[in-house]
Amino acid sequence: MMIKVSCLAALLAGQAVGQHRGDDVPYQNPQVAKQLEKQAVQFYQSAAPAVSEASKSVVDIRGRSGHLAFGTVVDDKGGIITKWSDIQQSYNMIGVATSDGQKLGAAVEGIYPEWDLALLRVDGELEPVDFSASREVELGDMLVMAWPYKRVGALGVVSVLPRSLQQEDQGYLGVRLSPEEQSENGVILSYVQPGSPADLAGIEVGDSVVKVGSTPIRGFIELQNKLRQYSPGELVRITVKRDGKDKMIEVEMGSRGVLPPEGRVAPERMQVMERMGTDLSAVRDGFANVLQTDMPLRPEDAGALVVGLDGKPVGIALARASRIKSYILPMAQLEKILASKARPLAEMARPQVRYYTPRTGQPATGPRVRYRIQPRANSRTHQLDPSEHMMMDMMRDMEMMQRQMEQMREQLRQNRR
Repeated sequence: MMIKVSCLAALLAGQAVGQHRGDDVPYQNPQVAKQLEKQAVQFYQSAAPAVSEASKSVVDIRGRSGHLAFGTVVDDKGGIITKWSDIQQSYNMIGVATSDGQKLGAAVEGIYPEWDLALLRVDGELEPVDFSASREVELGDMLVMAWPYKRVGALGVVSVLPRSLQQEDQGYLGVRLSPEEQSENGVILSYVQPGSPADLAGIEVGDSVVKVGSTPIRGFIELQNKLRQYSPGELVRITVKRDGKDKMIEVEMGSRGVLPPEGRVAPERMQVMERMGTDLSAVRDGFANVLQTDMPLRPEDAGALVVGLDGKPVGIALARASRIKSYILPMAQLEKILASKARPLAEMARPQVRYYTPRTGQPATGPRVRYRIQPRANSRTHQLDPSEHMMMDMMRDMEMMQRQMEQMREQLRQNRR
C-alpha cells in the first residue's frame, strides 16, 4: 500500500532523524528535545520492517581507517556497486562486512566515472537486490535507507521526480514562483526574467499557469516537474490565465548555460548557501538521471539501498547535495548502467580527484572532505587563483561558525544535565 505523508509529518520525520542519528538539535526546552527523541524511536521502529529484507543486500565497505561507504549487491557473483570517490583513496586495500558476519576482501572491477560509481567484486555468497521487485515513486512517497544488520539509516520524502542534473539537458523558462502564490486556477508567476524564453514569448508577471502542453497545472511542484521534462530548443505550449481569460503561448525552451547576467548566482555564494554547516558529497552534481529527496544522508552513506515503506527497492543513495537535498539513483537507471561496459581501473589515472583542506592546503583523508579542486595539467603543484583563495576563506569562516555552533550545543547539553 502506498503511504503518503503530509508536510507536517515530513517535517517531524526530518527532526526525528537528526535526534535518532545523534545530530543534536539545540532546543532550549528539554521537554521538546525529549519528545523529539521519542518521535525518532517511533519513526524508525515503524520503518524497520521495510529494511528487514533489503539490508541483506547492503554491505559495509571499509578501509584501513574504518567505514568508507556502503555498497549494494547487484548480482549473484559477488558484484557490489558503490560510490567511487568515497573509496578512491583506498581502492587497493578495501574489504566488505556483511549482515551475516562475513568479512571479505574486495577488488575494483571497473568504474562508471560519469556516475561516480565503482563495481567491486568479492569471493563470497551474497544476496543480490531483486531488480524485478523495484518500483517507481510518486511525489510525497516516504523513502527508507537500508543499512546492514536490518538497520534504518535515514528517512526522507520524494521531493523531485527523476531528472537530469546536466545543465545542457535541462530546459529553461525564466520565471519565478513560490508555493504561496497559487490559486484555484493554476500557479501565479511573481517574476519573469528579462530576456528569458518566457519574456520573449510574451509571458507576464501575474499570469497564472493553468496548463503545460495537455497537462493541467494545479500546484507549484506539479509545474516544476512538468517543465523539467523539456529540453533546450523544444517548443512548449503554455496556457496562462490573464484578466480572466485563457491564453495559449508557445515558448521555445532555453538553456540554463546561457542565462542573462541578472539571472546568475555567483557559484561561490551558491556553494556556501548549499553547504550551511552540512557535510556534502565530494561528487554531487552532473548526473544524467536522479531522484531528489530531503533524506539527510551523510556523504559516507552513499551506495546504500533505498526502499519504499513497502520494502520494494527504489534506488541507491548517490550523493548529499545540500542541507535539504540528496540524490538517489533509480533502480531502472542502475540496471542500464550495469548493462553497459565499465571502464577498467587502469584507465582511471589516480588520483583523478584530489582533495584539500581549506586551512592547510594539504590532501585530506577520511569522509569529511571540505573542499575539492582538480589538479591542473602540466603542473607539479596546484597554485590557487584569486577566486579559489576567496572560496577557501569563505570555507574557513563556515568552519569557524560550525565550531561555534558545536560549542553552543555542548553548553546546551551540559545545561540539560
